[in-house]
Amino acid sequence: MKLIYTSLIGLFLLSACSIKPEPVMAPNLHLLFNETKELKASKHEFNNLILKIKAPQAPLYIKSNKIAYIDEKGVFGFYSKHLFELAPSKAFVQILTRKLEQKELFKAVVDETSTLKADLSLEVRIDEFVQSFDKEGKSFVSFALNAMLIDNKALVQRKYFHYIVPVGDKFDSFEAFNKAMNILNDGILTWLENTSKQ
Repeated sequence: MKLIYTSLIGLFLLSACSIKPEPVMAPNLHLLFNETKELKASKHEFNNLILKIKAPQAPLYIKSNKIAYIDEKGVFGFYSKHLFELAPSKAFVQILTRKLEQKELFKAVVDETSTLKADLSLEVRIDEFVQSFDKEGKSFVSFALNAMLIDNKALVQRKYFHYIVPVGDKFDSFEAFNKAMNILNDGILTWLENTSKQ
């Protein structure tokens, strides 16, 4: 009897080893990138200053590469088959740095890992970067943040930014995320340029 049980267990183990696991599909990766090809350089008071962009304060989902949505019932979730290639908080700093370098608004633009002593710092709190759906099935991407320009621990200027990009005919969901990222960064660029003229 023991021999039969042993044989059955052996057969079961051998057959289990021969079962092929189902392949797991890798998620689709979506890149947030600078859409601006060229920006005209501008001469301003900030041209001789170094700007340091601090790492943004943000909810955990914005610091991850997950893509968030709020459904028509107000339930918060993440797309399971889609991810950002780079976390939005990091993409924000990269895109803004590139736009500022193109504009030549500052002598140099660095992030907080730089050892350069900066004249001004930009502190940002990202409040949301999410796709929302309404009860009619329409959706939009919303991007909101609070920005503070600081000079030696003194507040120079502060501004709240909030942009909404509809999803639909012009943009699919992921194009709308990228469009919102660029519109907001362009808004910050204009704000910094106007501040430099004051």
